Amino acid sequence: MHQQTNENIGKIIKKGSYWGISLKLLFESLRFGLSIILARILSPKDFGIYTIGLFLIFYANSMTNTGFNNALVQRKTINDQHINAAFVIDICISIFFTLLCLSFANKISLFFNSPESTNIILALSSIFLLTSFYNTPMTILKRNLFFKELYILGFLENLINVVGGVLLALMGFGVWSLVYAKIFSIFIIIIFLIRESKWRPKIEFSFIAFREIFNFGLWEFLRAQLNYLVNYSDYLFIGRFLNPSYLGYYEKAFNISLTPINNINMQIGSVLFASISRIQNEKKQIRQLIKKTIIIFSLLTFPMLFGLYFISPYLINSLYGKKWVPMIISLKILSLSGIFKSVNHTLSTFNIAIGQNKKQTIRNFISYILLLISLPFSIHYGINGVAVSIFFYSFICMILTYHLSAFFIALYWKDLIICTTPGLIISSFMNVNLYWIGKIYFYEYTIINTIILAFLGIIIYILAFFLFDFKICKEFKSELISDIKIIYKKVKLKPSGAKL
Repeated sequence: MHQQTNENIGKIIKKGSYWGISLKLLFESLRFGLSIILARILSPKDFGIYTIGLFLIFYANSMTNTGFNNALVQRKTINDQHINAAFVIDICISIFFTLLCLSFANKISLFFNSPESTNIILALSSIFLLTSFYNTPMTILKRNLFFKELYILGFLENLINVVGGVLLALMGFGVWSLVYAKIFSIFIIIIFLIRESKWRPKIEFSFIAFREIFNFGLWEFLRAQLNYLVNYSDYLFIGRFLNPSYLGYYEKAFNISLTPINNINMQIGSVLFASISRIQNEKKQIRQLIKKTIIIFSLLTFPMLFGLYFISPYLINSLYGKKWVPMIISLKILSLSGIFKSVNHTLSTFNIAIGQNKKQTIRNFISYILLLISLPFSIHYGINGVAVSIFFYSFICMILTYHLSAFFIALYWKDLIICTTPGLIISSFMNVNLYWIGKIYFYEYTIINTIILAFLGIIIYILAFFLFDFKICKEFKSELISDIKIIYKKVKLKPSGAKL
């Protein structure tokens, strides 16, 4: 019985991962080009002002995603009472913080020395209420392992947001193009989420159901608040002590550095969480699964992060324009910190899925305190100093998260080093070759050189991946080749004119 379940879990993870990565890569390809257009139309100050409003967007996510939504996914059995109880808590907190935001919008903008952001904050406060109606149907789809539908809707939401932002910017809406596009994209996707999940909002509260999801939900809620503080403390310090332009530089560098992690780790992570929650007592199987996941993540994310480190001067100078050059060093530092973030995200997903969210939250809190201590000193060195603080924070957070995994799943340092070695070696080999090729033939920061070096990096990495003989990668290679053959046969056998 367990064997059949485990096989199904493996298939669900693989299928969900393929859908998530494929759609995310497709979107990022579109977003990359459109974001360059936005960066050329709007100024760093526009992005800085919008980032002040982003504090509200992501705080809305952390506050309205009270943790009880993840409790619904993690819990083995639930009913309508559990779902409705979580929704009522979400909507009550949303109303409270909407009113709070409307009352203090002016003071928030003055805190950041940016009076022009007051109206932006007022408009974005609507995100609080919208997110409540967003989270519940998404949770239902996630719990039922409908990852294909979730990823398609996520792709559509991002596409509406980015394309809408570009169109409005071209029409001269300035920073408001980012605001309107964000609100509209969330509103449209809520309609689709409710339709796909077949959930209808219902104000019904059961104290018994609430108590059953309270313990896990409470620690998830605290962890969400902590994640928000971690993700935006650097923004807060830059916005308060520097100026909106520097915040615009840093925000752009930070988001670019997160692209590989968002494309791979975040997409597969939600699949893993929901799937592992079904086998949370099978520690031996989980240990094997986490090792396999780390190998795959290192082989997929490390080359993207290493490549981003190398190509960042070409990328910024040729595509984004000279006005964005001050962000290059920060982008390099944040790209390297992504290596630790990638491993940490993988390990923490497993820790939480097996019910260790309390201990994971405590470790995150310790890491955050250290970050908070370092930021007042690093801000004196501008956005590059803040990037260095994030680098060391990411490393410490990974160490503490690993310690928890080692205790409960018996994952040793030797395992972690062995699993990440192939990705590190092949990525380093790629960068060394790109460095010498770029130094000799492509030393000018032009668009053509940027594109050529990017393609050369992909080719070098793929060749090295198949030429370097790492025993630990053999299973992944064979599965990858097998899946490619299956996809090729399916496409080949499709009748001409049939829909793919």
